[in-house]
Amino acid sequence: MCIDWVDYDPEGDGLEDEYALIVNDGEDDQDMTGWTLRDSDGHSYSFPAGFELESLGEVWVWTTSGAGTNEDLYWGRSEPVWDDDSDTAYLKDDTGNLIACVSW
Repeated sequence: MCIDWVDYDPEGDGLEDEYALIVNDGEDDQDMTGWTLRDSDGHSYSFPAGFELESLGEVWVWTTSGAGTNEDLYWGRSEPVWDDDSDTAYLKDDTGNLIACVSW
């Protein structure tokens, strides 16, 4: 499991196109119920109950609101979450273990 990319400074208004791309680079599907994605300021997104990321699958976690699918999940924020100058994205499992992080 990895954080493949964070578009923290997209063109436009900075909210509609802001996302983090999570990739399951493992051989098994992963139930992500209760997993979290957060920034260094403590803003946290919780993956919904029953969300499973297939082996070699990917999911975009969009900062804005929308209807979730198997490939697109929505944080539901009205402001950007990722700082443009520097920040860290943390992916933790349902017991709080750090699975992946990326900084800029």
